[in-house]
Amino acid sequence: MSMSNDIEVDDSIYFYDEAQDYCFSLWRNRNEDTIEVMVSDQINENVFDIDVTLSKNILSVYLGRDLASKLDDIESYSIEFEESEEQRAQIVKILQNIFKDKKGLVLR
Repeated sequence: MSMSNDIEVDDSIYFYDEAQDYCFSLWRNRNEDTIEVMVSDQINENVFDIDVTLSKNILSVYLGRDLASKLDDIESYSIEFEESEEQRAQIVKILQNIFKDKKGLVLR
């Protein structure tokens, strides 16, 4: 699935595609060891590991069959966004916070 979208960031990273009325977010409570994955507006699951790659303007996420079956049956996402270098740097910082002491994040 690919999405072009608006993006909001604070303690989580949230993408919304208005044309498809679809969202995707990653969130991690600093006091927890899991990452919350949310899709399609409030369908969520907490996981210990997830594979995420951030390239220039694409966030690629691989959920795998088991996690996808608990959410919306989509195993991978390719989320396209257009942000300034400053906003991208903020996205990198947030992803690094979400993945602190975890494997699975690749920054390109």
